[in-house]
Amino acid sequence: MKNQRTIAGALWLGVIGLCATGCHRADKAHTLPNEIPTPPRITFTGTSEGWPPRPQGRTNEVEVPYTLRQGALTDARTVELRQAALQNAQVRAAVGERFAFITAAEVEPDKQSPQAVVAATHIRLTFFSYSNNVAVQVLMQAREVEKVERREGYQPPEGAEEIKAAIELARRDPRLREVVQNMQATAILTYVQQDRPGYGHRVLHVSFSAPNDDVPRYFALVDLTEQKVLVAGTPAGEKGGIR
Repeated sequence: MKNQRTIAGALWLGVIGLCATGCHRADKAHTLPNEIPTPPRITFTGTSEGWPPRPQGRTNEVEVPYTLRQGALTDARTVELRQAALQNAQVRAAVGERFAFITAAEVEPDKQSPQAVVAATHIRLTFFSYSNNVAVQVLMQAREVEKVERREGYQPPEGAEEIKAAIELARRDPRLREVVQNMQATAILTYVQQDRPGYGHRVLHVSFSAPNDDVPRYFALVDLTEQKVLVAGTPAGEKGGIR
């Protein structure tokens, strides 16, 4: 009997609580505005005030100091690791005489390993060997090479060195030399179909445009494996087979 009274009391308290919550919500509903408030309009600074853009009219701006994590992959450390890797005989044999450095990236430790947190960070360097027409990845710990791997058929994203080299080759091409020297240029890795020149090679699509152009005026397909321009001209003359 005592247990029944306890259960009944608990249920009664629950009902009272639900009623109180419902009444509270009903009271809140009456305090809502009749119209949806208009959000404030936010404008940003222009390029003359530095990059990146920041909200105008900002106040209480405080610069928060930070320190790099020990062993973080900086530009300076990337250069150091690249130089150390290229002193290794196995790496030199894999990349050959003609190659480009693509990128460096930290390798996440195995989260299942209890030593993952305290283990030294591994860095993976990616090269593309034009001599052997293959991507090469080098796994490093500190300044020591742990593994060198040829990645047959793998096409990593274009590297900064490759973009620069492809644009320079395109600018020197007789079909473009006189018309693109004062134009801005971009380059991106592209795929060449099997029946086209450059198939299976490292080919970049270079576009040239004037500062206010919405579309490129000239283009070139540059085969970095063979160090030559395959096709050059205006986009209207570009044929199919490239994607």
